[in-house]
Amino acid sequence: MKRVEICGGIATGKTSLARSFAHDGYYYLVEERFREIPFWEKFYAAPNEAVRNEYELPKNLSFLLYHVDSIREAQRAQQRDLLCDFAIFQDLTYAKASPDYGIIRPIWDKLVELIDPPTMIIKLDCAPEIQLERIRRRGRGPEQSITRSFLVGLNANIDKCLVEFLDECKKKHRDKDKIEVIRINTGKRDFVANPEAQKIVNQVSGFLARP
Repeated sequence: MKRVEICGGIATGKTSLARSFAHDGYYYLVEERFREIPFWEKFYAAPNEAVRNEYELPKNLSFLLYHVDSIREAQRAQQRDLLCDFAIFQDLTYAKASPDYGIIRPIWDKLVELIDPPTMIIKLDCAPEIQLERIRRRGRGPEQSITRSFLVGLNANIDKCLVEFLDECKKKHRDKDKIEVIRINTGKRDFVANPEAQKIVNQVSGFLARP
């Protein structure tokens, strides 16, 4: 069973692109139902940094546990290839920006042993100004406190963690095929309305169809 994971900063179009794939019925969409994840709302809705710090560790752990469990459940129940609108390595990205990284890293290491590395990672890039505009437009209350500086730092950490993750996978899984990475600039692409999304779907589907 192959697995595609989509990574990128907040409001870069991860879920919109993933749903474009899911329409053809070939992939099973493993969607991040973020509203069901504990502490997500409390973290982003915190009135100040001190309160936000109280929720950072439980929020990061909740996302990690949710992601791994979602993949394992889908692997047990499905025969189709999996498409995730999140990426496991990105859980380390959020943790790395906090003082709790030393706590989360060994837990992450233990949990990812339960699942194979992804077959492909689709990395979405987008300017922080456009991300902010999309965040404001979609109107999720807790997210309205997100700043440009937060997005800039997060985007940089995602790029760094992706390189580190690919290097670690290469060392640990020398007998496995390398993880294919596709980068897409989503600043000029609206996957909700732009037919160009289907071109990307076809490109990825063609790769995954190879024996």
